[in-house]
Amino acid sequence: MDVVKKKRACTNPIVIAALIDLIKEAGGEPVVGESSMIGCDTMSAYEKSGLKEICEEKNVPFIDFNSCEMMHISLPKGIFIKEIVVPKEIFTFDKIVSVPVLKTHLLTGVTLGLKNMKGMQSGDEKIKLHSAGIKELHIGIVDINTDFSNGKIRPDLVVIDGSYGQEGEGPIGGDVVKMDVIIAGTDVVATDATACRVMGINPYGIEHIKMAWERGLGEIENIQILGEKIEDVAKKFSYPYHGFKKLKYAFYELGTMIVFKLKGTTEEERVYKIFTNILRTKPKITSKCKKCKKCVSICPHQAISFSNKAKINYEKCVGCMICVEGCPYHAIAMSSIPILKATKEMVIAILRAGIKAILGKL
Repeated sequence: MDVVKKKRACTNPIVIAALIDLIKEAGGEPVVGESSMIGCDTMSAYEKSGLKEICEEKNVPFIDFNSCEMMHISLPKGIFIKEIVVPKEIFTFDKIVSVPVLKTHLLTGVTLGLKNMKGMQSGDEKIKLHSAGIKELHIGIVDINTDFSNGKIRPDLVVIDGSYGQEGEGPIGGDVVKMDVIIAGTDVVATDATACRVMGINPYGIEHIKMAWERGLGEIENIQILGEKIEDVAKKFSYPYHGFKKLKYAFYELGTMIVFKLKGTTEEERVYKIFTNILRTKPKITSKCKKCKKCVSICPHQAISFSNKAKINYEKCVGCMICVEGCPYHAIAMSSIPILKATKEMVIAILRAGIKAILGKL
């Protein structure tokens, strides 16, 4: 069995099979689609995950969204993302059903119905949200789910696969939690908020869920719960943002934000070097590495090479953490940072940039 299947990072094909049957019973014509992360082959994942077997058995077409003709869609309500590039095929469907796994995420806290729609973006477009920092990543997720002039790609139905959940530093390397629960709803914000509560996580603490609620995309509090009570199925998940890790992510976010804001200025190069060498919580290869070379293929900046073992070139690495997300063995971790030194250098960098801006020399 493939390690990703063992980790339960992918949606359980049994859940997809049940949805196919339900849609057919309702008179619909289901189509299954997927768009893998950068560096991964959608069709390979389709086969290894068990989804191919289900689609062939049910005689349902499958679409690799990465291979589709793309459309540029303006997002007038977007705050960070003003335009998205998405597969033309998604506009041929009457309804969109998002079927994510119940799991936590090392950058966004959780990855559920709202964040699942980020996968609709074309190729390198998926990386852009990572390059600007965690805050912009949250904002961008909400932007993707907003309405535009002639429609939306916000899901009409969200079915969160909680047959097995995943806790810790997901989306791939987390630990499996057997849950035996399905969380479904037509309000993506409410469904995500409910899933958070099932995992013992405050939905107001997940920025993109809170932002989506604030922008009127759904509810967090006024939710009608049918079926099992939350307290009867809830389990406390290990959460990426706790203890020292919370501080570590805060430094990661601050460093990324400063570099992004200084982009194109005379201070950018200097601050970038500080960020990469000290402030950024760099990815590091750990002893868990199985030499599968997946990190080499998924790194969008060709910063990882392999010669007997994987090696990261920090001159090329921009800290997008795609390698941490994509390693099937959870063998790439975010390294610790020297807090006092980082604080000192960050203060100096901010003061230098501020003084130059005041003098008009930035």
